[in-house]
Amino acid sequence: MNVYAASRPAHQWNPSVASRLLIVEDDHALRQMLSWSLEDLGYKVSSTSSCAGANTLAGEQHFDAALLDYHLPDGDGVQLSSELRKRFPHINIIICSGAAHSQPLNFFTDAGARQFVSKPVSAERIHQLLSALVPTHKELR
Repeated sequence: MNVYAASRPAHQWNPSVASRLLIVEDDHALRQMLSWSLEDLGYKVSSTSSCAGANTLAGEQHFDAALLDYHLPDGDGVQLSSELRKRFPHINIIICSGAAHSQPLNFFTDAGARQFVSKPVSAERIHQLLSALVPTHKELR
């Protein structure tokens, strides 16, 4: 599993709320498994299968973090990352893909992603990556 991390400062964490996480994944079974597992870890999860759905949710809610599939039916995670970064300048974004990528790290980070991870990936691994960026509400107790 390849994981690339960008060195950008994490935003101020608000311990009074659980991390609000947006999952954008077109594989229904994977999206559901990640949603349930990350909710069990304390995240408030909203999920969708498309860029359009993500933009709709982003217009209705604030998100602290996002997990974006690279290949989506109506766009890609890099473009979506850039759009989300404009709405939420301090959002922590992880882009994941099942396809091998030869792009350099800055291909993802220039669009606003903090991490890139290859699939398959578990909810526990996503939690570890997000925890390295911003402490979770459980770790602050």
